[in-house]
This record gives sequence, C-alpha cells and structure tokens, in this order.
Amino acid sequence: MAEAVVSLAVTRLGDLLISTVQFPSQVRNQVEDIQTELTRMQCFLADADKRQGSDSRVRSWVSEIRDLAHQTEDVIEIYALQVEKKTSRFQEFSRSLDCIMCQCASLYKVGKEIDIIKYKLSSVTTSLQTYGVRALEGGDYSNSKKLERISYSHLIERDFVGMEEEIEILVSHLKNKRDVFEVISIWGMGGQGKTTLANKIYNHIEVRAHFQAFAWVCITQQFDREKVLKSIFKELVPGRREEISNMEDSELVRELYNLQKDTMCMIVVDDIWTLAAWECIRPAFPVGEETIGSKILLTTRIGSVAGVGSMYKLRSLTEKEGLLLLFRKAFPEGVDAKETRTVPEIEDIGRNMVQKCQGLPLAISTIGGILKGKVLRDWELINKDISQYLSRGEGLKEDEYFKVRQVLALSYDNLPLCMRHCFLYLGNFKEDEKIYVEELYLLWIAEGLVTSNDQTEGEMMLDVAERYMVEMVQRSLLEVDQRDVGESWSIFRTCRVHDLIRDMCLSKGKEENFLNLIDFQHRNGMLLSSESKSRRDFARILSIYSYDDSHRSSFDAFDENVIRQLRSLLFFRNYNGSRREWPGKILCLKKFKLLRVLMLTDFDFRNGTLLPLKRVGKLVYLKYLSFLNCSLEELPSSIGKLKNLQTLDLRVRGDINIPNVLWKLKQLKHLYLPLHKNRKLDKVKKLRLDGLNDLELIRYFDTTFCETNDLMKLRKLQVFHGRVIVKDLQELVSFISSNLLRHSTLDVKDSSLCSEDGNSRLVQLLECPFINSLWIDAHVGTLPKNYDHSHFSQFLTRIVMVKCEFEEDPMILLEKLPNLQTLQMANNSYLGKELVCSAMGFPQLKKLWLHRLPHLTTWRVDGGAMSNISSLQINKCLNLVMLPHGLRFLLVLKELLIVNMPETFKDRVRVIGGVEGEDFYKIRHIPYISI
Repeated sequence: MAEAVVSLAVTRLGDLLISTVQFPSQVRNQVEDIQTELTRMQCFLADADKRQGSDSRVRSWVSEIRDLAHQTEDVIEIYALQVEKKTSRFQEFSRSLDCIMCQCASLYKVGKEIDIIKYKLSSVTTSLQTYGVRALEGGDYSNSKKLERISYSHLIERDFVGMEEEIEILVSHLKNKRDVFEVISIWGMGGQGKTTLANKIYNHIEVRAHFQAFAWVCITQQFDREKVLKSIFKELVPGRREEISNMEDSELVRELYNLQKDTMCMIVVDDIWTLAAWECIRPAFPVGEETIGSKILLTTRIGSVAGVGSMYKLRSLTEKEGLLLLFRKAFPEGVDAKETRTVPEIEDIGRNMVQKCQGLPLAISTIGGILKGKVLRDWELINKDISQYLSRGEGLKEDEYFKVRQVLALSYDNLPLCMRHCFLYLGNFKEDEKIYVEELYLLWIAEGLVTSNDQTEGEMMLDVAERYMVEMVQRSLLEVDQRDVGESWSIFRTCRVHDLIRDMCLSKGKEENFLNLIDFQHRNGMLLSSESKSRRDFARILSIYSYDDSHRSSFDAFDENVIRQLRSLLFFRNYNGSRREWPGKILCLKKFKLLRVLMLTDFDFRNGTLLPLKRVGKLVYLKYLSFLNCSLEELPSSIGKLKNLQTLDLRVRGDINIPNVLWKLKQLKHLYLPLHKNRKLDKVKKLRLDGLNDLELIRYFDTTFCETNDLMKLRKLQVFHGRVIVKDLQELVSFISSNLLRHSTLDVKDSSLCSEDGNSRLVQLLECPFINSLWIDAHVGTLPKNYDHSHFSQFLTRIVMVKCEFEEDPMILLEKLPNLQTLQMANNSYLGKELVCSAMGFPQLKKLWLHRLPHLTTWRVDGGAMSNISSLQINKCLNLVMLPHGLRFLLVLKELLIVNMPETFKDRVRVIGGVEGEDFYKIRHIPYISI
C-alpha cells in the first residue's frame, strides 16, 4: 500500500506545481526532483509491499517511505501557504527589506528540508536494492512468496448446513441433457461457501452416476494456464497422465476439447478470479457447441466472471441454518441443537452470534470452533465482541486464524491498486451502516483516491468513482441497494459492507496508518497523543462517531502536533438525534491549515457558538466541507476564500443565512443547497451562482432563492435537482430543454398548476425532453383538453403526485408516457371514484403506489395494461372495495403491499384457517404479499 501512498503524493505535488502559487524556480526544480525519485521508488514498492508482511526490515523501510512521502507534501504545502501570505503582504506593503529577508529565510529553510528528504529517499532506495528488493514493472509479483488458498475435491465439509434447494436446482441443471455445452457459475463473497457447495454437488450421488469423467481444479491467483489444463485432462483421463505431461499446447487444447464433446465430463473450476483467466483457458472447452452432455461449474467472487455462464448468486444462511452450523461446530461430538436447550441461555447467545455473523458460513464456523469445549460464561464473554475473535484470531488455532484472514484478504489483495484506499475508506463507517454512495464518492474524490487517469472525455469524476464501486460489487466486497430508474444519475442508493470485511478495512487501515477511528460508544481507537510515538504512527484521516457533549473533555488529551498532521476530519452522524457542540479549544480550526476534508454532522453552532467556524476561510486546501444536519444560523462569509473547495454540503437543520459569496468558489463541482424550507438570504437579493464555471452537480436549487438566469451560465452542469414555483416554470423548463443534462429532477410546488388555456403547464412538463424525475405538489384539477402524447418525453421515468386534486381520471394521460417506470399518487391527488388502467397503457411501468386516495372506490385493470409491473402498494385508500380482477394477468408482479386498509378489504385477500378470501385468486401468483 505504500505504492498507493507514494502515487497519491506524486499526484498532489503535481497539482501544487500547476496551481496558482508562484514557486521560485529553485523550489520548483527540487519538487520535480522529489517527484522523479518517488516515481522511481514506486517500482521497488511493488515488490517491497509484498515482502513486508514476512520481513521486519522491509516493513520498516516501507513505513519510512510512506512517512517521507507525507513529509514532502507537508513541506511543500506549508511553504505554498507562506508564499501566498507573503505575496499578499508585498502587494499591501510593497517589497520592504524585511519582507525580502523573510522570503529568503523561508526559501533557505524549505530547500534544506527538501534536501534532507531527498537524501533519506535515496538512502532507503539503496537499502532496498542492497537487500534484494527488485524494481518490478506492471505489478509482476510472480517471484514474491505468497501462500495460495487451494481446494481439493476429496475434502468434504462434514458439517454442511442449508442450501438444500440450491443443491437440488444445480444438480437438476447439471443432469439436464442439453445438446449444447454449458457453463454454470456460483458467485458469492469470500467465506460464503462457494467451494463447499461446489464440492457437495461434485460428490453428489446423482451427479456421480450421471457423468462419465470428472475433474476438479483450483485456480490460484498466480494463474498458470498450462498447469490448469493439464491438471483437468489428467483427472478426466487418469491412464494418460505421462502422455499428457509431454503434450504441446495446441495438442493439449485440441484433445481436451474433443474429449468433452465425445464423453460426458463434469469439470469444476474453483475460485477463478479474472475474465482474462477464463478467456485464457476457454479454447479448451466447447462452450456453446453440441456435446453429449458435458458441463463445467465455476466458482468465483467476481460478478463479471460469473456472467460467462448461468449465474447462481449464493445467499447467506438463514438464522435457523446458522444456529445449526454453530452448534455442530461447537459440539462436534454430535450434540443435537435441541439438547443444548438444557441451558436455554446458550441458544439465545448462539442466535445473537449468528445475527452478528450476518449469515456468513466462514464466520459462523470459526466462532463455533472457538466455542468448542467452552462453558456458558465463555459464550457470554465471546459474544460481547465477536469481531475481535475473528479479526485478531483470539481463541483460534494458528491455522484457523490464518484461514479466516487469508480468505478475506484474497479479495483485497486482488483489487487494482487504485481502488485499495477506496476500499479501506469503508472502515470509517459504522457497523451495519447503510452508506450513501454519492456521499462516499465525493469523499473519495476529495481525498484524491479517485484518479483522473481513469476519466474519459465527458465523464465526471463521480462516474469514475461509480466504476470503482461497480468493480467492488462485482468482486463481492460490498452489498448495494439499487435506485429506481430515473431517481438519480447513479444506479446505486446505498452500500453496506459485511462486518468481517469492515474489520479487515480497519485492520489494514491501521497497519498502513491510513485511518484512525474513535468510537466513543465502544471506546474503540486511540486518542491522539504523541507520547512515545513517532510521526509515522499516526494516520492522516481521523473519523469520530458516537460523540456527544459529555465527551468534550476527551479531546484535551489530543496532541496538537499530531492534530496538525491531519488531512481529513470526519464527525459522522449522531444517530440519537441530539445536536452537539464543537469539542473544545484543542480542535480550533486554525490548527488545521492543511486540512482537505472537513465533515461536520449534527453540530449546534447557534447561540454564539459559531466562533469556531469563523476561521474556516483559512483552510485554503479544503476540498470537501459538509454541514449535514448541523444547526447553523449563518454561514461564515469567509467561506468565499476557499479557492480549492470542490464539494459544499449545506443541508442543515433549521434556517440558515447564506452570504452571497458562493459564486467566488471557482473550483466548486458539487453543491448541496439547504432544503427548501431552511433558507434565508440577505434582504431581497437572490443567491448568485454565475461564477461556478466548473459546477457539475447541484441539488435543492430553488427559484425562490436563486437566480434562474445563472443556470444558463453553468456550462459543465450535468446533474440538476431543483424546485420551481409556477411563475418561474417557463424559464426553468427552457433551461432543462436546452441543456444536455445527464440527469434532472424537478419539484413543482405551488398552490395551483392551472392556467387559463386549460392546464398547458402540465403538458409542458410532460413534454420537456430532459426531465428524468418529476415531483408535483400542486393543484391541477381538470385534465388538459388538447395534447399530443406522441410529444411526451422519452426520458421521464418517475413521477410523484401529491395533492394534485385531479377531478378526472389522470391515468388517461399518464399511461401514455412511453418510459414511465415509477408512479406514486398520494394525498388526494385524485378526487374521483374510479381509476382505469387501459389495455396497452403504462408499457414500462414497474412500480405503482396508491396512497391516501380517500374517494377511490373502484379500480379497473384491463388485459395488457402494466405488462411489466413488479411492485404494487396500496396504502390508506379506505373506500376501495376490492382489488381489480386484472391483477391476475400481471404475471411479472413480484411484490404486493397492502397497508392501512380496512379489515373487510384485507379479509378478501387473506387465507384464514386454510380458507381463501374471495379475491385471493387474483393474487395467488404473486411471490411476496404483505398485508
């Protein structure tokens, strides 16, 4: 990971050199020399990073290199601050002799500091070469010592639990005598049981009886094509082992290929990591061609690899299955789960442990092994902190501990270098927290973890970050919640990391001095004291959560010299809902001169406590500033001095006065304005945004408070979320129509959307070509009299209607929208009694929610309507008599939620005592029904 740190340092030094700071040529040359030396050193670090785990000397050198890279950044950034400060003084006081002498002294000092760093870097490089650390290009680790995880077909898991349905499906699929050679893939995260399941299937009695020849091969990360193919061939035809060993490549591939066409072969390729590895061996398999029934089963953590065949995504164990597995491991002598109830507490504790392991078989098996032979008191102690037993190996035998760490670390080690810090950054978030991906992306970008080298023309850096996220999801490192189409530019809403993976992020992050986390609730992390510790022992990212006012005195233990080294300070959300005050003088912002990220959430800066923020304008390197959920009456005007700021989040609680200085933030790319109800402005002036030439994303723009004309000047804007009142509608629709935005969301809120020409404003919205999501909270009344639905937008995929008070059935109009996928009608949006979804209407609709329509009594769905709907929710439509008959034709409907409806309505669709309600036949085919 030192290689990644050095790469970041090289990039940041380059950014400084092309900044507006006027460096003397002497300093510029020295910085370029350092860049060159650091770049040269990266070649050695590719090898050194691999060796440091097993050699303390290399580990020390790697740590020193990381520290020297950070020192270089510090020296140059501090000098740049001094240069700017003195330049402004020269302009103010002219070039006095004192100023010139002061500049010379600073120049001499920075020169000496850089010379020392260059000497130390050169010395470390020499040491690495002397010790035999090689300069590797392109990450060639083939000679580095690494223990590979290898699976064997004969090692069958004795305590296999669950997955009976999966086994039945996969065995049936394998036995299916199709004429075409098939690839079947089992996909899941490390430790989820892919190999165990494949082994169970491979040795299944029906599979063994069905196929004629069998082969099992484990693909290590150090992939050897010839070795893999020969291994498969030798297992399929054991009598030709010596002959196969001497085969040339072309003969090997041809004969193996032909064997699978003429003989029913069952081949398992376990733990394949890359598409490149699959493409490398693919010519030896007759994929897609006629055979007599050969099959190949792959297991992988990588979604793109699983996509080469019929994909089976592995699920986690249920609580019942997990508890059974835990007891089998804890009581190997054969104690049945029921017998443990002689000590009822053990079952309760076991259930709690299984929940903490989140259904991951590896974690449950490991904890079960730790509990072997333990008494109730031990179970209670281990249950208090399962994570430390799994991440630190407490109570485990060395080989068991190695297995846990090895399985999880393989996914991390296999990540591309540019993504490793992004992955470790997830350690900043709380256990089981749903992390909002857009917020995460912006933090990655501000930290410099997303490289512009991966950016293509026309892309935002947010797009690059999303590609990183997709890659991690494909590698089964993260779980994500996807958004509805049209809801946002991103395909994801939130992500979540398994607790074991998070523990690995924290462990790796601390090893690499990448992050430090303080959790006041659990007293995790270390307070920042520099006693008996060197500079390199402290991370440059500090995350704090579960903090409240009672912990303010804890900050007095923080060492100021260490505080000054921080580059990121993050206070995460306080989930108890209380506001908190800024923690003491020790965190005075003037000490954070080099800070790049400042995230403040849930602080109360009212009633004279704004003082700590007065100096925010001094943080000239700041790229990310968030006041999410803070109580902040006035934004400091000094914020206009933050010339490097890229992200500003003003989603505060309560009213906030915003000085008209945001237009000065020339580097701003992402702006979150306060929610619509939380704004105040000076006098009658609207907020200027016309200077934000690099702005790419803006959320909560409001025509009441912001100059609509300024939008036309934001030429790089790609993501827009705005609120408009009716009198400004024409101007804003013109802006959206004339700009090729990636995504736009428009909230229309007013007393009425009616117009003299019969509702032409509604048609104007439906015809606007580049609105993706539309929220209408306004009276509409009658439907437009004249419209041409062929002009309706192709991009509008989501509509929410609140208090629209349609007097006529709005479905007549809305069902003509060609790509509408989500429709919500709520709070008296329709005043009539009957809704009709006609044949061929809503061709792309996937979600329909009917909420609080008190006048609705009848709903009709004609055959052919809503042919793609997958989710339906009916909530508090108290006079609706029954579900429409047409629901029985909606064969792709997967989910029905009936909420806050009268008992008489619910009884019609329930099954009570085995007796079906009179409307149950309409919904019998729906897999998930919640009443």
